Amino acid sequence: MDKGEGSSLKLSSGNQNSTLVQSSSPPVNSFQRRKPPATSPRKRKLLRSEQLKKETLRRCSTLSIASTVTPDENIDDILTTIGIGRWQILFIISTCLTKASFPPLFLGSVFTNMPMNFKCSNSMSNDSYQNKFNNLCTTNNRSLVNHSNFSCDYPEFDTSVFSSTFNSEFRLVCEHYWLSSWFQYSFTIGLCIGSTLIGLSDKNGRMVMVRLGAVGCLTGSLLVGLAPNIGLVLVGRFIQGVFIPITNVSGYALALETTPPRHRTKIGYLIWVPCSLSLILLGTTGYFIRNWRQLQLITYTPIYLNAIIVFFLDKSPRWLVQQGQINMAVSILERAGKLNGVDIPQTILVPLLNDAFQNVMNQWEIKGRDGLLISAIKSAKFSAMQVIWIVPPLICFFDAIIYFGVPLNANNFTENPFLYMIMTGAAAIPPTVLSDFFIRKIGIIYTLVITFATTGVCMVSSLGVPSELWWLKWVLVGASMMSICMANNTCDYMIFALFPTVFRSLGFSIMFLLFYIGSQFAYFLIGPVQSSKWWSFNVICGLCCFVCICLALILPEVQFEPLCETVEEVKQREIRIKEKISQVSKCCNCKSIILKGDSKGKTINQCSKYPKCYVNRGFDQ
Repeated sequence: MDKGEGSSLKLSSGNQNSTLVQSSSPPVNSFQRRKPPATSPRKRKLLRSEQLKKETLRRCSTLSIASTVTPDENIDDILTTIGIGRWQILFIISTCLTKASFPPLFLGSVFTNMPMNFKCSNSMSNDSYQNKFNNLCTTNNRSLVNHSNFSCDYPEFDTSVFSSTFNSEFRLVCEHYWLSSWFQYSFTIGLCIGSTLIGLSDKNGRMVMVRLGAVGCLTGSLLVGLAPNIGLVLVGRFIQGVFIPITNVSGYALALETTPPRHRTKIGYLIWVPCSLSLILLGTTGYFIRNWRQLQLITYTPIYLNAIIVFFLDKSPRWLVQQGQINMAVSILERAGKLNGVDIPQTILVPLLNDAFQNVMNQWEIKGRDGLLISAIKSAKFSAMQVIWIVPPLICFFDAIIYFGVPLNANNFTENPFLYMIMTGAAAIPPTVLSDFFIRKIGIIYTLVITFATTGVCMVSSLGVPSELWWLKWVLVGASMMSICMANNTCDYMIFALFPTVFRSLGFSIMFLLFYIGSQFAYFLIGPVQSSKWWSFNVICGLCCFVCICLALILPEVQFEPLCETVEEVKQREIRIKEKISQVSKCCNCKSIILKGDSKGKTINQCSKYPKCYVNRGFDQ
């Protein structure tokens, strides 16, 4: 029967005219597209589900018998099979809400704690010593400008710009003027303390710390917005500073650890877009709402929403495997597959995750035995970890000086704080959207080099622009702000990609601590240093950019590498990268490069003399 069918097909291909004559069906136009068979949406969905299931079984079965696949590749391949869909939506929304809360927390004091002009009155009847708001503290016929040694019991404030601020509500003038700065100091102290607690996420889990941080931020925000006295307001600011780094870093790691490798870079950058939009909304809302209490309560809306969403998040399967909680990891991955329309059976998931956990247990850093800090100290004896522990935090320190200094220096060009805030947020959107494109094309390291070089050149070049070309100076400052925003976002993703899972939160903790210290240096450089030498800050920014470029070139390019789980995998990653670099140098020397083909959507050049060598960094054969 089969043979007859084969011969009839052979004859049909050899004599097409006879076949057409004998056929009873009308001729079909070769240019006319055939209509697909009429099937119901339910049947198409079932068919797609069956196809995905077969592909899943094929992939996972291949992994289960492969001896050369590392555990991080196992988990990444499972996430790739699950894909991105409904399961990741809440992780991404929670992280976006956390980023959207940054502008009101970090920069909201521009509106809520703005110093207001005042004049002193001799009684509650507002019989003023002066007829204009000249900020003079008057006592015993003596007047000094807002002097801390003199009191002003009944100050009268100029409400032409703001109807109420933290300063005016609590009458922080003259002898109480020093308390005004504590609105920001209490938050900064909280940030430094909270940064040291980020590493607890490696021990207690991402989801637990995200919930703790979200509830803590909610508590502090309600205190700041509703507390009747200054002491509780400052306590609220301190609580905000402690918990915002915890929920930020833990949520960021949780979102990226549950994202497939193909979409990880894109998600890591796009979640910064809400921060820029929130900055624009802060400037717009501040223009229409001039009461600091109302402005605080309205702009803290992302914090309220995030405190609800975090209680619907799952734990990180990658972290659960590290802790040996295989059953919970399997149940979460099964739920993720169902939400994304993929069915992965337990018979495949359990062996894969058990192998991953066994690999972790076989390596030297067992956190249950040594503890997190001791394991981190032991890891420093390896050259790969020495680079990771030292270089990225230093880059973040110098990056903070530039990141906070550039917009603070740009504020000297305008006296309108609302316009300044809106322009800063608008300038941060294009680099955030384009970051993924640059990372995919040239990698993390070269993106850092280009952005820091652009920032340094623009800042130093602006010194030589004459006053008549004010528009050119604005262009250079805008370019500096855009490039340093891209560099700052790249630093966050760099920390995530470089550190192994066992130390990822601890790495973020060190990074944020140095980042906040660097931000305080920026305030110092803008104030006393620049007052003596007007050109000093631009030159310092150029030097900081040069240092960041030199440090970035020391780091390995890990964009195209899978996430590492342990220190042992970091060492193996270093060996793979060194082998690729050495092979590339051989290819460049022999000068015989031929076009080989395409892999993962990127063109690859292969050397004819060394067939196993690919020129592009980050791709294996």
